[in-house]
Amino acid sequence: MKVKLKKHAGGEAVVTFVRTDGSAASGRIGSGGFGAVHDLTHYAVETTLGLRQGFYGLLAQGWDIQDFEVKGAAHQLPDEAIVTECIVGQLGNAVFAGREPAVEEFNWLVRSAVDGVRPGAAVPVIDAESLRLIWHTLEALLARWRALPPGETLGLDYPAA
Repeated sequence: MKVKLKKHAGGEAVVTFVRTDGSAASGRIGSGGFGAVHDLTHYAVETTLGLRQGFYGLLAQGWDIQDFEVKGAAHQLPDEAIVTECIVGQLGNAVFAGREPAVEEFNWLVRSAVDGVRPGAAVPVIDAESLRLIWHTLEALLARWRALPPGETLGLDYPAA
């Protein structure tokens, strides 16, 4: 699947996912940078950990962005999607705090977040090397995004080659 993040003036963006069958899903990302950070964090997490039922994986399988926004949609999501969202959320917090998370604290925060949404879901323990790789992948993606002028597009392949 091709992922295209087109940057607009004012920090807004449009993300388009073009599946291997040629179908596509697209959505607007609000200003403030959170949307792009969140979507790029999903990419770093899902590709590094080999997750195939997170946000990107479900989109690749045919879900539409609006499917995630329907009231009660969380109940239809596989456990892996919930876990992925919690991992991404904790990494997003670390990005905005400006510091790489410590592995023990990170795993505890993810476990706590998952337990609050989907008690009993299996939560993988992310080792220090994997967390470091996700963090460095995310830093590189964010640097590319920040350097991108308005009107240009950041393109990615999912799963990563």
